[in-house]
Order: sequence, then structure tokens, then C-alpha cells
Amino acid sequence: MRISLDDKVYSFTNGRYVATFLGVKVHDADGRADDNGRPYGDGFRWGFQLKDGPDIEKVVTVVTSQSPTKKNACGRMIKGIQAGVLDSGTEFDSEQYVGGFYYVSILNGVLSHVVAPAYIGTEMPDSSPAVGNVGVPSHIQADNARRDPIPF
Repeated sequence: MRISLDDKVYSFTNGRYVATFLGVKVHDADGRADDNGRPYGDGFRWGFQLKDGPDIEKVVTVVTSQSPTKKNACGRMIKGIQAGVLDSGTEFDSEQYVGGFYYVSILNGVLSHVVAPAYIGTEMPDSSPAVGNVGVPSHIQADNARRDPIPF
């Protein structure tokens, strides 16, 4: 069997970039299932618009579960976006963070849910971090859920 890589699937350049947070919305699992046939539950789709780098102005997204914990992808996104600690019972209102600037990591061509966004502030920084290796082991794969640009 011959298999070839489709570069269009992983269309973003790996690195760490400045982005604005666009928001989070419910993502319908559309009846998809994991490798064992268990259906995925609905999730959250987190969106950012890149403000520097080779993919400037493009929208990158990642899908997580809807149940945050201190160790899962949803919890890491919340902790990174609010630049704080994720404690039991804490409420997160994503709307108050929309438009804020963050460092985000693109890994294997998609927005990483392994490396949490890092809050910068309400204004674009004077300089951005070096593009390139984001310090995540190559064996860790980012979520490659449907990556179509989303309107928030």
C-alpha cells in the first residue's frame, strides 16, 4: 500500500506565535467515534487568529472535551487563557478574554493543546518569540479535529 502525506491537512508552520483569542464555542462531534468504537462527546472549539509569522491573520483552532480537569487539554486551555490556576469550582467566562493577545504554539501543523496559550496582555508586543522548536517532544501529537476556519 502506498501512502502519501497531504500537506494541506497540516497547513500551518510550526513555531510559537502571537495571536488574539477569538473565543470558544461548542463543537458537535457529528457521531464520530474513537478507534474502539466509543462515540466522542461534544467538545469545545477554541479559536485564535495569528498576528505574526508566516501564517499571519489565519485562524487556528483546537477541539477539547467540555469537562476541564487540571491535567486535560480543556483545563490547560482555560489555565493558559486566564493566566491563572484552575481550581475546583472556579468559573471561566471566555468572553472576557476575547481580543487578548497570547503566545500560541503550532505543533505538527495545528494549534497545540499540549502547550497552553500564554497570556501577553491587551496590546500587541513589540517583538515576538523566536519561530521554531516549541520545546515539545516530537512524539506528542496535536489534536487534528476539523480545522476549517470558524466564525466567532
